Amino acid sequence: IPQGTYDENFTKLSFTAPPSPVWIDTKEATVAQPSLFVNGVAVVLAKPGDRLATLADEAGIGLSAFLRYNDISIDHSVIPGNKYFVDKKKRRASEAYHKVAEGENLWAISQAYGVRLKKLRKYNRLGQNEKVNESTMLWMTSTKPPRESVPQQGIVELDANNEFNWGQASLQEAVSTPGPTEGQGNALAQNLNDNGQPAMASGPTLSPHHGDGPTSPVVHEVKPSDTLYSVARQYGVTIQELMEWNGKRDFNLSLGEKLKILRP
Repeated sequence: IPQGTYDENFTKLSFTAPPSPVWIDTKEATVAQPSLFVNGVAVVLAKPGDRLATLADEAGIGLSAFLRYNDISIDHSVIPGNKYFVDKKKRRASEAYHKVAEGENLWAISQAYGVRLKKLRKYNRLGQNEKVNESTMLWMTSTKPPRESVPQQGIVELDANNEFNWGQASLQEAVSTPGPTEGQGNALAQNLNDNGQPAMASGPTLSPHHGDGPTSPVVHEVKPSDTLYSVARQYGVTIQELMEWNGKRDFNLSLGEKLKILRP
């Protein structure tokens, strides 16, 4: 219907211009792609002042799904600096065993390794509200057999002073000593103590040799399942060396990041 006004004698109609159209931007908000991963699962890093709903919105998922992915309830207090998952955690960790450090709890270990809390309880035969004690050996990939000792090789300890610090596990390679030859047998027979028992000699201390020659750098591209610990172990170096070579101040890795490894 045209809009306008009449003059005072109602003999002339003056039309007015139609209102200017209003354009509404219907473009959907863009959700930032995750750049941090733990055990191959995307995570977001909590900042001071963040709330559960804020982190869920940042990841572009519903609040109920966010709570479920992180094994937390609605009354959970967000911890700045912690990593929160935006997808389902894995059923198994990347390491077979973990030694509980002082101050650690099962939920923190679950978050550090990106493995579901329910699975950790099942693997270690723990009740719903049962806690873990310091120095306890946790099975991270399979169910712990009843009354069976945990192998000491392959155990990882996390540094309780640094959140999600993968630690520097001391992995000792098994060294096999060949038996004596026929010529060595006679010399060994003469090396007896006063009681007729073989004298014990202290063997040399084995230490890694880095060499004094020039090093050839190797570039490693970070994959979704990589951690500083796994990369250091893959190349036979320490985490401290890896951080120094690449100028890193924390333990975070980004997908596709290039890490420089200096090898003798």
